[in-house]
Amino acid sequence: GHLIGWEAFNPLVDRYLRKHPPGRNLTTLGAKFPSWLREIHVDPLLVEACRVDAAWSRTFHAPQRPVPGNEHLDALREGRLDLAIQPCVQVLDLRRDWFSIRPAVVAGEPVSAGAPPATDKIWVLGRQGRILSMDPGEPELGKLLEAMRRGSGWMNVLERAVTRNPQIASKEGDWFALGTLRRWWALS
Repeated sequence: GHLIGWEAFNPLVDRYLRKHPPGRNLTTLGAKFPSWLREIHVDPLLVEACRVDAAWSRTFHAPQRPVPGNEHLDALREGRLDLAIQPCVQVLDLRRDWFSIRPAVVAGEPVSAGAPPATDKIWVLGRQGRILSMDPGEPELGKLLEAMRRGSGWMNVLERAVTRNPQIASKEGDWFALGTLRRWWALS
């Protein structure tokens, strides 16, 4: 409601709920809201804000699997163990830099559709316990994480990516470190 005001937002929510009545699971109630907003042709800035909000909700409510620890390093290096992506990790390809926009939105200040674009970045949402994080990343990292979401392990995805683009090999260590710090990885 901050972005367009509650007077404009509440009727949209009412229309959405009539088309998509709530079921037993309220955590998934707004899952289709961003695509529904796109269908009825509302401001793309609002659609994107709702995509971010829905991703935060999925991140917060998703389960977390065991994370690799120091005792797994040898098995990882030797290829006896691979990494999966945590169910709570979400990858968003956004048109705007939400770190720049969010303070104005929360303060109720107007934000124009011409807000600064997020040039060539994806955003990775994750969770450590109850702490949520949102990190910018390169599009190649987003593709790797999405491939992992479809069931491939880190080493398999990385090997295929480096075959397509050898420059990725120079980024792998940084991406692995960021994923470790943010606890994106799970034992596969």
